[in-house]
Amino acid sequence: IGEFALKDSAWTADFNLWFQWNVDTVDPGASFHLVNGQILQQEKVERSRSGMARYEEYHVVARMAHTFDVLRYPFGEIGLFIQVQDATQGGMPMRYAADTRGSVIGPGAVPRAVKLTRFLVDDKIGGFTSGRVNPGLGGKRAVRSQLVLAMQLAPDSLGIYQKMFQALFASVAVALIALFIKPVHIDCRFGLPVGGFFASVSNNIFVGTLLPHADRLSLTDMVNTVSLYTIFLVLVQSVISLYLFDTLGRERLATVFDRVSFAVFLVGYAAVNLALPLAA
Repeated sequence: IGEFALKDSAWTADFNLWFQWNVDTVDPGASFHLVNGQILQQEKVERSRSGMARYEEYHVVARMAHTFDVLRYPFGEIGLFIQVQDATQGGMPMRYAADTRGSVIGPGAVPRAVKLTRFLVDDKIGGFTSGRVNPGLGGKRAVRSQLVLAMQLAPDSLGIYQKMFQALFASVAVALIALFIKPVHIDCRFGLPVGGFFASVSNNIFVGTLLPHADRLSLTDMVNTVSLYTIFLVLVQSVISLYLFDTLGRERLATVFDRVSFAVFLVGYAAVNLALPLAA
């Protein structure tokens, strides 16, 4: 399992595929292709024959298409598939028989950021949903033999979550620190939240470059939105505190208001950011 390109809804597969047969009328190595991917590199690494028994092994590097669930990302398991199909024209002169006992995921094939939880290899017959039939087959519908490899992966969700939003959390923390500064020190009191707001916007743009567009509100959108609203509330609170402190002369009330607001914002922000991953 190579590169994950979430933005392009694709990933890179590097695998070996072997065939064993005992008739001269088929050539499986020359007629296979990938249903859900494009072969970038194909190399025959081994070939042997003993009587009628034949064996060929291929090394394949392919770009696989996969639609990742960005609504819950980076939480939730990922299912990856490799579908090898025989492209021989005609009826079904050849059918794949999956090596269910000998097929394995090689050591080091899975990236450190994910954990392989389930693995399955099987064979099936794939057809066409249209009414097209092959006259040479007596009017029967053309079908193709398929070999399917399925993997279920569990990513290091908390680690990815932290890396994606550590700058965002830091910007909110900097904005909250401003509540300990007297509101009459306008440059510091308002400068920190404004700087944190622009840092949050930058982090939102950065996350957007990693993930494909989602038609609904995703987990990452919720985290960014909650952070922006929190910083905005800090700015609103600072305006009110400045009014109490400078205009009304209620310095003590303004100080209490700042301390209470800090506790409410901190607890509320932390609770929401703990609840979102758990709900995902």
